[in-house]
Amino acid sequence: KLPETLELMFDVVLNPEFPEKELGILKKRRASDFMRRQDSLQQIAGATLTKNFYAGHPYGHLDIGTPESVEKMTAADLASFHKKFFQPQAATIIVVGGRSVDELKKLLDPFVKAWPKGDLADKAMAQPAAASLTRIEAEALTLSLTDERTGRNWTVGDGRLTIENR
Repeated sequence: KLPETLELMFDVVLNPEFPEKELGILKKRRASDFMRRQDSLQQIAGATLTKNFYAGHPYGHLDIGTPESVEKMTAADLASFHKKFFQPQAATIIVVGGRSVDELKKLLDPFVKAWPKGDLADKAMAQPAAASLTRIEAEALTLSLTDERTGRNWTVGDGRLTIENR
């Protein structure tokens, strides 16, 4: 069944579809996710920590986007993103099972050759700068973070966020 599975997988990768109706459903789900996250101190604290720990780096962005970015997203945006980033030089194909490397190469070769190489640079994403958060305090439902490098403090408690500079 591996040949059929690979054929289906590469069809999805090489010929994606982004129906507006499905995008509308996804946007509604994400809106609900954002509302739920606002009711969770753990989610607020995690998002705050990630944003500040990886400030200025793509890791600092929420993986589900923001309410504004999701609302503005179009099928054309998704197609453009796919075309720009789903390229063979940026892909890793992982196959697990009882097949030899030679057999897998033979099965994968036609699909990989059919995958047009784009203009995406062959370079890795820069590593985030070393974080300087040196103290994390948690008390009941309050989380306090201090960035010794910049002197900024973040406190998340009772669902509210306060940022202050020393």
